Amino acid sequence: MFRLVFLSGPNKGRRLAVQQGDVVIGSDPDCPVRISGARVSPRHAVLEGRGRSHFIRTLDDSAILIVNGKSVSNTELSHGDQMDIGSTRILFQKSESGARSGRRRTGKMLGFTAGMIAAIIIIQVIILTGLLVYWWYYDIDKTGVDSGDEPVSIEEETEEHHRFAPVEPWML
Repeated sequence: MFRLVFLSGPNKGRRLAVQQGDVVIGSDPDCPVRISGARVSPRHAVLEGRGRSHFIRTLDDSAILIVNGKSVSNTELSHGDQMDIGSTRILFQKSESGARSGRRRTGKMLGFTAGMIAAIIIIQVIILTGLLVYWWYYDIDKTGVDSGDEPVSIEEETEEHHRFAPVEPWML
């Protein structure tokens, strides 16, 4: 990923972020980066990404390309290089920040994931605490024995084993 910042010319102040691929610069309306001017060829130059390196080369033999004050036809670009095409000056910015922002996104995602795990653990603790309070309040063990009383089967349960009053229809 790289960024082009237009320092002068008709596009002055414009910023263009390029994610991947080659970018053709010229006066042709079909060019992704269109620059108007008398000394700009229809397909003036191309910015190419090769691995982590970026190159610019002229596409027209009559095209004049100046990088950091030197006339070139094909050169590797570094962060901060300035290219002159016609009356337009363009600043090339290698987006190492793209990798950093990816790391920031990853860091935020890890923070989000850790937060979600913590929330799940807290919810589980609340649920388990609720179950423990429920079991303690009703004092029931796995055998169905209400402490201190005779064993009672589920079928024989009577009203005296319930601690709450029955719900009447008008209460709903």
